[in-house]
Parts: sequence; structure tokens; C-alpha cells
Amino acid sequence: MVELLVVIAILGVLAALLMPTFSSMSRDSNRAKSSGNLRQIGAAIMAYAGEHDGYPPPPKGKLADGTFPTRAFWWPVHLLPYTGGNTKIFDRPSLNKTWNDPAAVNPATGKQFRMGYWINGGADLRVAFPHAQAAVDKIDVGKNYQPTIGFAKPSLTVAIIDGIAGSEANLWNPDSRGMWRSGSNSKYHRWSGELVDENGLNSQGAPPKGSFNVLWLDGHVSLENSASLKPEDFDRDK
Repeated sequence: MVELLVVIAILGVLAALLMPTFSSMSRDSNRAKSSGNLRQIGAAIMAYAGEHDGYPPPPKGKLADGTFPTRAFWWPVHLLPYTGGNTKIFDRPSLNKTWNDPAAVNPATGKQFRMGYWINGGADLRVAFPHAQAAVDKIDVGKNYQPTIGFAKPSLTVAIIDGIAGSEANLWNPDSRGMWRSGSNSKYHRWSGELVDENGLNSQGAPPKGSFNVLWLDGHVSLENSASLKPEDFDRDK
């Protein structure tokens, strides 16, 4: 009995020692899967632009094919024809947010789907996917305000970022200035292992440390952090 208790104690110690390793491996695996999702999303954006006179999809707007003329859908819905109807690539690994958003619905099935990525869509029309009054005319026909050729440096312009997400419109199209442009926005999902609350803040009430995946407008994906992103990375003119 004593020997058995000793063995159990040893196994418990080993499990405690290995737990952080397993947790880190799972986190790294999810981060890599998220990076793969973003690459597929980038390819879908390029395919969409190729069939819409060079314009990427709006952050939220009516479908370009004229179906559902009275409804506006979030940007992933516009990309579904170019993902084979696959909605899973928009559901970031380890996203734990419940979902209830009528603008995130697959028109072909009527089913809602989750979105765990943030789009660079602010209010000043200099961002990758502007969502503002001046863009409404094109948004109403399923186009963005600016064609991809209009961006000075596509490889240095942020398109989409890992996000903790919510279903409220203001979370999906935050103002492109301030914290959004500085990279310190608390709504980014950081692969850090820190526990965060529903607002993406750690126990100290601050954005957690760690990196997040970024899809750039030219289609490549990189791992960035608050220090590596610059305000001009969100601006099509700089």
C-alpha cells in the first residue's frame, strides 16, 4: 500500500510538471491552426477581389449578387462562395464566445456561424475595409470603398487580426485610430496563456502580453505583438 501511494504521488508530481508543457503545446497548435485559417481567408479575399473589379468585400454590407437585397452581412458571409461554403475557417481556435448575430448567417443554410477574427475597418476611409457613410454606395452593391490596387503598401497594411470577438457591431468595426492602431487593443486575442475576462483583459485589467496572428492585405500572415505593429500599418496611404 505504501509503495502504491508513493507511485501515485510520483505520478501526480510528474503530471503537475508536464501540465504547462501540454498547455503550451495545445496553445501553439491552436495558434498555428489560426494562422492557417487566416491564409485561407486571405486567399478568399483575393479571389473575391478578382471577380469584383479589384474591390475586396465590405466589412458589412449587402451581397454583390443581389440576393437578400434588404439585409447586410458581415465580411465572412461575402467570402463564403470562395471558401466552398466553409464557415469553420472564421471560427478561431479556442474562441469561447457564444454567438447570436443575424448578420453572421450562411445564406445557403440559414445557420449562424461564429467569427473569431477582427477586420481593419475604421471610420476614416484610409483603412483596408472602411465602414462609413461615404462608403455606403459601394457597400450597398457588395464592394469596398477602395480597390486593392489603391493601397500604397498592401504587404504593410493590416487586413485581419486574431480577435476575441463579440457580436456587437462596434466590436467588429472599431475606430481605426487610438488603441486599434497602436496594437494595444484589448480585443485582440493573444496566444499568451494568461487568463482573460470577457473583455479580453487580464487580472490586472490590462491587455495580456503575447502575440497574435495578422493577415496583411497582400495575403501573407505573420505573428505580431503590440510593440511590432505601428499606426501606419492600419493606413492604406502610408
